[in-house]
Amino acid sequence: MSAVLSAWLFLAVTAPLPSIVPQDARGPAHRIAGSVELTEAAADAAALESAADQLHDEIERRTDAALPRVTPRWLPVPVARVLVADWIARQDPRDALEIVDRDRTVRDHGSFASYQTELVVRHDQKALDRLLAGLRSELRRRGVTLAYVAGGTAGLWSFLVLAYWWLDRVSRGYMSWRLRFLFAGMGVAAPGLAMLFV
Repeated sequence: MSAVLSAWLFLAVTAPLPSIVPQDARGPAHRIAGSVELTEAAADAAALESAADQLHDEIERRTDAALPRVTPRWLPVPVARVLVADWIARQDPRDALEIVDRDRTVRDHGSFASYQTELVVRHDQKALDRLLAGLRSELRRRGVTLAYVAGGTAGLWSFLVLAYWWLDRVSRGYMSWRLRFLFAGMGVAAPGLAMLFV
């Protein structure tokens, strides 16, 4: 029970703060070539996917740079990194992607043709800023929820230990193993269900 709180305190005190990574200067637009596909639509989709993956990496870099500024001081850095990774996985980078130009290469292979699309894309900085603006409140909200779950888990286990001790005394040890399985199941299932809401 107190192990959860001890681990939380240990992570908060001993985890080093990540260093701030300076953002490098980027040009306003750049070219991205997609993979070679058998249809024009598949080639366009592959190029767009490559551009989205590159922008996803850019969002990860900017998030790593912003992490020391947006993480609440009471939230351990390893926990914040897990929450940020989950937040990044839920973002759609296509909202901040602006296609400036498109070029398609067609290769004739005799019985069939293959297509490769090259996009000139620009990252919409305003959309990226809006995307990252909610990160601070997201970390604070989910961190508070996680702290409630950790505290509730410690309280639940304390209650279950006392309830087990009392019921074991009342039943004179008749249902010891059944009570252990029942209380251990409740002690594991309840925090597991609560983690679904973090």
